[in-house]
Amino acid sequence: MYVTVMLDVEESDYPPSYHLDDVTVWMADILAAHGIRGSFYFHGDHLRQLKARGNAEIARAMARHDAASHGPGNVHPLIPEILETKGWDDGVAAMRACEDELARDMEAALGKRPAAFSRHHFFTAQHAAVAGERGLPYMFTSFPGFGIAGLVRGRPDVPLSQSAGLALV
Repeated sequence: MYVTVMLDVEESDYPPSYHLDDVTVWMADILAAHGIRGSFYFHGDHLRQLKARGNAEIARAMARHDAASHGPGNVHPLIPEILETKGWDDGVAAMRACEDELARDMEAALGKRPAAFSRHHFFTAQHAAVAGERGLPYMFTSFPGFGIAGLVRGRPDVPLSQSAGLALV
């Protein structure tokens, strides 16, 4: 059995004066110091904040880890709101557009593309379908606050983007 360490990076709700970006850097550095590769899940709104602030420390720390999409963020419209009036095809197209924007934001802020998609508290098949189209794992958790570790097939020294399978944690 192998464990992938997954950490949600949802600091967009707090001002920079709380120094929560430092916690992300500390976690990445601690994991790397012990030879552990983590998967850090970023909201799109937080990535835009990082780009605006020019936080090079997070980009440096993420170089040794996977960065993944955790959706657009906790801003409206939420993914279920985006999809509520859409059918399958236009829903998948909307999720492609959403993830394309997030990928651009991630590249601008961190210099890398998403290694996986994730959401918790709600699940949409169209979002998971876009992950599948792109050959990326889709991680789902349904427990508030859960996200520290999920099991996937693979090896701890292999990035999540190269892990096989879909994990519904």
